[in-house]
Amino acid sequence: ADVSYLEQLILADGPVPLSQVLQHLQKYLLVFPQLYAMLEEIEVNNIQGCRILDYFYNYNTGVPVLQEVINRIVLRLRVVFLKQCFAWMVHGELDDPGFEFFVHGQEIRGAAREM
Repeated sequence: ADVSYLEQLILADGPVPLSQVLQHLQKYLLVFPQLYAMLEEIEVNNIQGCRILDYFYNYNTGVPVLQEVINRIVLRLRVVFLKQCFAWMVHGELDDPGFEFFVHGQEIRGAAREM
């Protein structure tokens, strides 16, 4: 919203002072470095699948703007998780090429044995 607001402002009013641009983007100076550190930790610790949702859900910070971003990430991760659960429970589909879902398919052998 901030970037699109600045774009509209610049298109409508022409050049704007750099201080005004920095004021609108100030919160990102706090958020982006912390998000980068979190993503590095996920990569280094090889956190995958549902554990990524757990990681973000349990991450607490005292910075309200950062907590807001983390809550939005958790919301998006929950949507992905629930879609995967829905596909498995309702349609019997288990689309998990990375084997990250907590349910795994099992091959049934000898179900149609000849006598």
